[in-house]
Amino acid sequence: MTRRKHMAQRQPDGSVRNAEQTPHAEIRRLREAGVRDARHAEWGTALGWLVLTRKITDAQYATGRRWAELCADYTATMGSPKAPRTAKLDPDGGVAPDVDSATGRREAQRSAQTVHRWLGAVAMLNHTGEAVRAAVGAVCETNIYISGQKELVDLRRGLDVLAAWWGGKAK
Repeated sequence: MTRRKHMAQRQPDGSVRNAEQTPHAEIRRLREAGVRDARHAEWGTALGWLVLTRKITDAQYATGRRWAELCADYTATMGSPKAPRTAKLDPDGGVAPDVDSATGRREAQRSAQTVHRWLGAVAMLNHTGEAVRAAVGAVCETNIYISGQKELVDLRRGLDVLAAWWGGKAK
């Protein structure tokens, strides 16, 4: 009497066929695709991950990038403390330009425009609701990944509101 064989798919010689085994060509193709896709800098940000996985549109991505740049400019203009980093061995030097010079006037005008654009955009986001403002802030400003469908809907709504707000305005 022969030993009982397990129920499994068999090779022609009777050995068990491993269904989970991936062919070498497929492994190489997947590895090359992963390396090729890793070249995108967007994979490193929450907003970029959302656009590359097609959770948001390209227009929403552009609006989110614009919002992130505006927030960074606003933070620099207001002199807000930056996120902690490692200590610099060669600290940046220099002083702010004199406010009465041409360079100082240009800097003051650019700062006033940045504050004005930021306040208008924040007012639009706050008008749509706190959840929308929080979702846009988390993803675009602090690079925190969203955790649910409601946050994704709020993010899309906030980016659409910002795009409509900036639609007729100069950059």
